[in-house]
Amino acid sequence: MLRQSLSQICAQLIDAEFTPLSRDHVSAEALLSDSVRAGHDDSRSKRRVREECRFNLTGFDAKAPDLHLPVGPAAQLARIDYVRNGQYTPVVRAAATPASSTTAPVTVQFSSAGTVDANGDRLRYAWDFDSNGTVDSTQANPSYTYTAKGIYEATLKVTDQTGRSASWQARVIVGNQAPRVSLSVVSTSPPFNFGDTVRYTVTVEDDQPVDCARVSVAYILGHETHGHPQTSTAGCTGQIAIPIDEAHAGAANISAVFVASYTDNPGGGETPQQGTAEVRLVPAPAG
Repeated sequence: MLRQSLSQICAQLIDAEFTPLSRDHVSAEALLSDSVRAGHDDSRSKRRVREECRFNLTGFDAKAPDLHLPVGPAAQLARIDYVRNGQYTPVVRAAATPASSTTAPVTVQFSSAGTVDANGDRLRYAWDFDSNGTVDSTQANPSYTYTAKGIYEATLKVTDQTGRSASWQARVIVGNQAPRVSLSVVSTSPPFNFGDTVRYTVTVEDDQPVDCARVSVAYILGHETHGHPQTSTAGCTGQIAIPIDEAHAGAANISAVFVASYTDNPGGGETPQQGTAEVRLVPAPAG
């Protein structure tokens, strides 16, 4: 697999598409689209940006200068940060306890533990507990009482003393809760191999009566780190015939993946919730 260092990627992005940045943080997409419109080429600014740019990559430590990003379908450039004069945007984390309750009212304690600023700047906190765009609290660790059932995305926005800000959400579910789903899958002629028929059993625990007609079980042909959906059926119990897949015959790292899902029906205007479970069967070794 081809690999490129972060510094190489940074240099290529800046050399190919560059504009002096008016913002301290921009996405890679914004950087490229703005530069196409502006068409600026300031060599001195480019050198400075290249020296100071930092990457936030899925699965990588953004501050390690010698990391390499794989080039291929799994590679993802999630964000490019322009760090002016060593000033970083705060890293925000938020949590809710309890995060769920079957009844209202419920008082929830919120925490900003894990929120840090690399520069040690003084931080300002702004909590929006009910997603209505209004700041409900400016405390670091406030509490709030939800009086109505619903699914709430409580948002914490943190701003440092230079004006840089970031946000994090903590979900609170009041009322209908997601069902708990478990799945058992066994071959009718063990050990499992492609060409077998498998028998499945789905168990659902919910605060509402369970309707097995709402249970879905999907069979997916797993290959490496991706899957190919094949078929699905309904019911808490049943059988699925697993064909021999000629297209992947002899391929390494193939498996049979089964995903059970159940969406409840609470009524009373409450939001339906879904629970899922997954089982992976690996074929017996040849010979």
